[in-house]
This record gives sequence, structure tokens and C-alpha cells, in this order.
Amino acid sequence: MPYQPPQPRTILVVEDHDVVRQAICRGLREEGFRVIEASDGELALSVLASGLRIDLVVTDIAMPNMGGLELAELVKVIGHPPILLFISAYDLEPSMVPGRLLRKPFAPSELVAEVRRLLPVA
Repeated sequence: MPYQPPQPRTILVVEDHDVVRQAICRGLREEGFRVIEASDGELALSVLASGLRIDLVVTDIAMPNMGGLELAELVKVIGHPPILLFISAYDLEPSMVPGRLLRKPFAPSELVAEVRRLLPVA
């Protein structure tokens, strides 16, 4: 059987601010990740329900329609739930979220380092 290079990890970025979402997605794509975008939790939930394999969800906590914490509750029922990385400008304690928390503003290198910590090497 010929060598098959590992497939890139798929990350769903859920952020309601277009500029922030686009910057996050650009940085992750530059690092070789496959990235899907959603502007709120409802759209993210539809992506997750599509059956597409998502390895990691990077989600803002406060968004219109459905925030990151509500999304996290609904993600639990998925057969193979993805890892969750929450981002927020609010001063929250990490124990207040059901996953890792990265505070805004953050440097692109900080986000990439956290993503690499959370996703095992394929």
C-alpha cells in the first residue's frame, strides 16, 4: 500500500465578528489546518450535524442567536464530539467553561500554540 500523507485537521471557527473570524481562519489555514467558518452557534451546529468530521471547535462565548456555552451543551450529544477551545474578551475564570479558554486579544501565535496543544499529531 502506498504511503498516504496525514489529512489536515479540521477546525470549525465560530465567531460573530467578521474581521476577528477571518483573521483567526487565515492564521490557522497558514499553519496547514482545514478551516470551516460559522458566524454563530446555530450555523456551527448545522455544520456539526452535517456529519463532517470536525477535530476542534474554536468558539467565541458571547454571540447572537447561540453563544459558545450553549453550543457546547448541544455538542455533547454528538457521537464523537470535537475538542472545544473557547475565546472571549470577558474576564472569565477557566473553570467557567467546559474546555480550554483563550482570552482576547491574543496573538496568532498564541492561538496556533494552543491548537497544537489540543490536537494530537495525526
